[in-house]
Amino acid sequence: MTIYATGLGAVTRQGTLSVAVTPVLAVLAGVEMQPSFAGLTLDLLAFIKLICHSGNHSAGLDLPLLLRQGGVDGNTVSLSVQ
Repeated sequence: MTIYATGLGAVTRQGTLSVAVTPVLAVLAGVEMQPSFAGLTLDLLAFIKLICHSGNHSAGLDLPLLLRQGGVDGNTVSLSVQ
């Protein structure tokens, strides 16, 4: 899934990509997941690419999702996962 966000802070260039300097974690229903990418799009929008495997999260409606960066939690949103 792709999560669009704001406030990822400083980025650094890695080839053609702009990657967030401070690591980002996604927390879905209490389970921390390491995104495969957290940085900027070519249009300078912040986004996080997260791959969810059936073994590392639960399915359901209105699961809480938040981003954690530098020990600080962002706002929680609800997400439905099949």
